[in-house]
Amino acid sequence: MSIVGEDSRRSLKFTTKGYTGTKYFKVTSFTDDIDDTYNTDLPCAGDAWSTARPYLRCVSVDTNELDGGFGEAIANYSTERELAESFVDLSKSFGLEQQNITRGYIWTNAGTPVEIDIPVYMPVTTWTLKCRRDTDQSTAIRAAQGKINSVSFFGCAAGYLRFDGAEQDESYTAEGALISVNVTYHFTETVILQNYFWRPPLQAVDSNQQPRRYQDADSEAPDYSTDPAQIGTPVYVSGTAGTGAFDIPKDPTTSEPIYASCDFTSVLGLPG
Repeated sequence: MSIVGEDSRRSLKFTTKGYTGTKYFKVTSFTDDIDDTYNTDLPCAGDAWSTARPYLRCVSVDTNELDGGFGEAIANYSTERELAESFVDLSKSFGLEQQNITRGYIWTNAGTPVEIDIPVYMPVTTWTLKCRRDTDQSTAIRAAQGKINSVSFFGCAAGYLRFDGAEQDESYTAEGALISVNVTYHFTETVILQNYFWRPPLQAVDSNQQPRRYQDADSEAPDYSTDPAQIGTPVYVSGTAGTGAFDIPKDPTTSEPIYASCDFTSVLGLPG
């Protein structure tokens, strides 16, 4: 067997998302070189286009039988968006996320406290980050999943970005050796720190642990008021707890917040 030659129809296609290429090879025997035993001198999945283009790799090979028993191998190459060792492809989706943060607000016309949850939509940005890796990333993904950034990451200040998970697509040779891993990471960025949640004002209770409300029926009884805007509304405890605000819930035993933090650059091995 022998390779007759590399066809002059070699081609490269450059785009804003990387580039692709094609090489054509003709062999003396379709049966010997392709059908019965694939000629290892031909391109295989994972092979680089050249030393000058190490990120342009063979992703598939098409074979054809030609007249006279000759064979043809058409090798397809792609950077799969990777243009350098630290290359990543980042896209962002801007939307809104529902929050219930109105308990503790005041009705403008009535002057009374808002006691119901009114859906409020706050800006949220979904990040999709794609890159190609050489090894399985499962361990790193699990270590960072559900955590928030401890330091600035791609310009996002610490505490505002949560890692939601990833998809991993692995490529193997015909012999089962891992060639590369395409990973798509998902993050959520919020305009309020991820560990901040709305804390409604705390309503006061009486000696029987019943919620207290202002009343105007008995001037000698507790919580009497002549202010029309207060009648029938909750009596809140004094101090910070009696005012609605964003706050950080923590575990009463460990004092840890809901979301732990980590350095995504270090744990996920991503440029930041």
